[in-house]
Amino acid sequence: MKMKSFMSGLKWFPGVGFMLPSLLGLVLFAKISWAMSGPKVFLHLICDGGIDPAMIFEWKGGGSNSFAVEAGSVQRTSTSGIVHVSHATRPSVNSFFDQWGDKTAVLNGVGASNLGRRAIDSSALELEISGRSRIWLSSYVEDVGKGRSIPVIAFPGIKLEGTPADMALIGRVPASLLTISPPASSFSAAVRERLFRDLRVDYTSLAGLMRAGTGDLVKVRAYDKQFRMQQVFESSIPPLWASVYNAGQPDFVNQSKVALEMFSAGKSLAAIVRVGGRSAWASSSAHFATQSAAIENLFDGLDEILNHAYSIGLQTKLVLVVSGQYGRTPWLNASGGKDSWPVSSMMFWGNGIRSQVTGGTDDVGRGIKIDPRFGTTTGNTIQLDFQNAYASMLFHAGANYRKWTSALPVSGLLEGK
Repeated sequence: MKMKSFMSGLKWFPGVGFMLPSLLGLVLFAKISWAMSGPKVFLHLICDGGIDPAMIFEWKGGGSNSFAVEAGSVQRTSTSGIVHVSHATRPSVNSFFDQWGDKTAVLNGVGASNLGRRAIDSSALELEISGRSRIWLSSYVEDVGKGRSIPVIAFPGIKLEGTPADMALIGRVPASLLTISPPASSFSAAVRERLFRDLRVDYTSLAGLMRAGTGDLVKVRAYDKQFRMQQVFESSIPPLWASVYNAGQPDFVNQSKVALEMFSAGKSLAAIVRVGGRSAWASSSAHFATQSAAIENLFDGLDEILNHAYSIGLQTKLVLVVSGQYGRTPWLNASGGKDSWPVSSMMFWGNGIRSQVTGGTDDVGRGIKIDPRFGTTTGNTIQLDFQNAYASMLFHAGANYRKWTSALPVSGLLEGK
C-alpha cells in the first residue's frame, strides 16, 4: 500500500519516476568506479636547492627586463599545448612534455619565502592550521587510510628524534612495528646491500654502541628506531623490486620505483623522494651549466618513472608532484650563478590534472597574484603558496584539506573542479 501511494504520488512530478533510478544508478556507478580505481597515490619529488623556473616553465626573453636567459633557449609549445623553455642541452624536457603533457599542470609564481635550508626539513612539505602541523602527504594518508597503518615513505632527510634518517616510514605506523623482532629478509645479500646503501643505516655504529652500553642514549635510541623501521620497510617491499632496481640509474629513479612497487602492493599511498644529492640544485655559480644538467637528469628520470608506472598498471592512480626548495634569482651574480629567490614553480602530473600553466611572474621575478578559484589576475587575488598547491592535491584526492590548511585549492590545476 505504501509503495502504491508513493508511486501514485510520482504522477504529480513528471520525470521523477525515471530520475530516481537514474540517480541511484549514478551513485552505484560512482561507488563501483571508486572501488575499482581506489585512492590516489602520491609521489612527491623534491629538488634539494632551488629550481630556476625560467629554464623550464617561464620565458622572459628579449626586450628590457631583469631575466637572465640561457643563450640558445627558445620558447616552445608541446603537442599537448604546454608552453615551456627548450634548449639543445635539454632534449628530455621537450620529449617529456610531448609525451606526458596532456596530464601535466604547472603552477607558476609560488611563494617560497618561508622555506629553510633543507626542503624536507622545512615547511616545503608542511600543512598547518589552528596550531596543528603535518606533512601534507601524512595528512592525506590519515584521511584516506581511516586509521589503517599505511605509511608514507620518505627518502631522505626526515629526522627521527634529531638523528637524520635517509629513509623513514612516517605517518600512521603502529608502535608495535618498532618493537617486533627483525623479520626474515626475502632478498639476496647483493640486493640487500644495494637497498641499504640507499638507506645508509649505520648498523656497525649502532651495534657497537649497544654492546658497549655507552654513547649518547638519545642517539642510540634514534638509531634503534631507524633500524627497526628499515627492517619493517624491507619486509614490506614486494620481491619484484629487485628486478627493477638498476644500479646505472640515479638514486631518485630507483627510490621512486621502490615507492611505485609499494603503491602497487597496497603497502603505501605516498612517498617523498629527493632528486639529486644535498643542495644538488644550488647553483650559486655557473648556473646554466649546473641547472641544465640537473634538469636533463630530472626529466630523463621522470620519463623512466612514468614508464614504470604504466608497466605495472598504476597510471590511473598515480599523481606526481615536482617542486624545489625555493626559486632562483632572475639575474646572474658576479660568479655567473643565481642565488636563492623566494618565488618558485611546481609541476603536477596525473589523471584529473588539467594540462595548462596557472599563475606566473612579472618582469622582476615576483609572483603575480591570482584568484585561486579561477586562475585569473582579477577577483580575490592572493600570492600563491605551497599550501595552495597541497590543498589542491588533497582536494583532488578527496581528502579533507580544510582540516589542515586554510589555503584555497587552485581550481585551474584540476579538471572539472
